[in-house]
Amino acid sequence: MKNFILTVILCFPLVLIAQESSDRNRADARSRYEKIRQYTAAAVERGDITEEEGRERMLAARKRLFKDRNRRRNDDQVSDTGSGIDEHYARLGISDMSRVKNLFKENGMTESQMDLVLRMMIRVIHTVNTEGDEFQLGKRFTHYFENDVGLTGEQVQLVERVSKRLAGRSR
Repeated sequence: MKNFILTVILCFPLVLIAQESSDRNRADARSRYEKIRQYTAAAVERGDITEEEGRERMLAARKRLFKDRNRRRNDDQVSDTGSGIDEHYARLGISDMSRVKNLFKENGMTESQMDLVLRMMIRVIHTVNTEGDEFQLGKRFTHYFENDVGLTGEQVQLVERVSKRLAGRSR
């Protein structure tokens, strides 16, 4: 019993320190991402880089700063738009994503944007299936697509329409 109490007393602070370190790292990554975003926005306003280059830089920064979180979230998925995403869509009953990918390319989405959009569309499709006909793309989805991914309003509407169509096929 004494050994058990001694073990708990010695191990408990180590667990607390590890949790605090993880929270601190996450906060540091967020503040660095915000600084990069402000710097990139200023460079676009000055005309040093184009909006497209700014979006690409922000996507690269996001992947670099939050890679550990994304790795834990996507352990079983391939990082490109290949088999990992296609397997998820296959589970929904959607076997051929090439037409969707081509449609997104035709509407000006980059490969990195398409990767993020296709991953989030899985959640959108589940939401459409849950809510049914009265589904509206929520503020969180819209904010993610416009601010984090860098899509235009028209591209967000396209994602919504495609998600509704795919949800109809997956029912």
